[in-house]
Amino acid sequence: MDLLIAARGFTDGTGDQSYFGAAPVGLSVVLTSPDPPPSDATNYLGGIADVLEAKHLRGPMGHLGELAGVALYDNDKQVHEVHFVYQEGPGPAYEVRLWRHSAR
Repeated sequence: MDLLIAARGFTDGTGDQSYFGAAPVGLSVVLTSPDPPPSDATNYLGGIADVLEAKHLRGPMGHLGELAGVALYDNDKQVHEVHFVYQEGPGPAYEVRLWRHSAR
């Protein structure tokens, strides 16, 4: 829920418009924890990517309430570049960064 609340600040305020729309995006995740993560990087990346995509094709998301409409892009297949870093430190916490990806 915290990720969706933070993401809501990057939408138009209603959650109806995705910030990046259908454009390709890059995704960076920095995971900070005092202990090694209990799961692998792909699980974290996939979960975060799913949370930030538009959810209208998934069926009812009543458990999310008003956050069900929050999205930063249309579909996680738009993620064209990924960076993941685990670092030891206080937490657990994570930092997520998205950017418009351009072909090289």
